Amino acid sequence: MIELKNVSRKFFEGKPNEVAALRGINLTVGDGEMLAIMGPSGSGKSTLLHILALLDSHYSGELIYDGRDISKLGDAEKSSLRNHEIGLVMQDYGLVGEMTAQENVEIPLTVAGIGKKEARTRSREALERVGMAHKSGYNANLLSGGERQRVAVARAVVMNAKLLLADEPTGAVDTKITGEIMDLLKTLNQSGVTVIIVTHDVNVANLCPRKINIVDGTIQ
Repeated sequence: MIELKNVSRKFFEGKPNEVAALRGINLTVGDGEMLAIMGPSGSGKSTLLHILALLDSHYSGELIYDGRDISKLGDAEKSSLRNHEIGLVMQDYGLVGEMTAQENVEIPLTVAGIGKKEARTRSREALERVGMAHKSGYNANLLSGGERQRVAVARAVVMNAKLLLADEPTGAVDTKITGEIMDLLKTLNQSGVTVIIVTHDVNVANLCPRKINIVDGTIQ
């Protein structure tokens, strides 16, 4: 599904404060895998995730997604691919607090031009999938941390994403909620979604069938 060939990423390139965030990364992730990417702060793991999410194109090397060379796609094609096939879950949830859970989940559908009636149906189904249908009318700022993360996962998969990328998805919740979030991600993976989790938590990584370590921008 995904192949990275000799991918490197530098920040402030050519300046005295140049930083090599990634150094020649080679990685293959197959359809339906569940992979944990581990590493300390500053190791490059979040930079790698942003490249996989097609949010960062300032890298050297190749990123192949489902047989497509991402460097050969235009901005509109990458945006469409990102919206329709890739779901992203962040540590800080990324929800709009003044909007309801259902309205937050509907955002990608609205961006994709899907009609209001269908968007409502699909968002409700996504909330049911993560066990949050009963809170669909609650504003996001009234939900607990674990509930917000479930809503964030629902929003990430509402477009039937084939790839779910999670950046420290359990970093802001306690041990009990961490277990619940990981159970949810494993269930999604078992349904056929490829899941990649960036984490510094060894307990979270150990729940994934495959894990890699990044140190100083290289896979160890």
